[in-house]
Amino acid sequence: MEIKIEAAWKLKASQIELIKKKLNKLVTFYDRVIKAEVFLKDKESVGTEDKVAEIKLLLPGPDLFAESSCDSHEKAIVECTEKLRRQIIKRKGKMARRA
Repeated sequence: MEIKIEAAWKLKASQIELIKKKLNKLVTFYDRVIKAEVFLKDKESVGTEDKVAEIKLLLPGPDLFAESSCDSHEKAIVECTEKLRRQIIKRKGKMARRA
């Protein structure tokens, strides 16, 4: 699986490792992931949840997408991968019922 990470700043090695670790964990649930695109942003807001992570998984068929806002990018990444994990499990369940 190819991983593409975009951010407006230089990422720390720990952030890159977290992203790779979490995305590689998703491959254990569904091995047909072609590519993952990760976008990290800072939201211009007054609230505490101003760090945004968006992850798009390119798969055969419809792609999966998750977005999360938290007080840190690391928490947002973890929430996004958890949302994607639930989407993958739901998708696999639908595929199994069709077979």
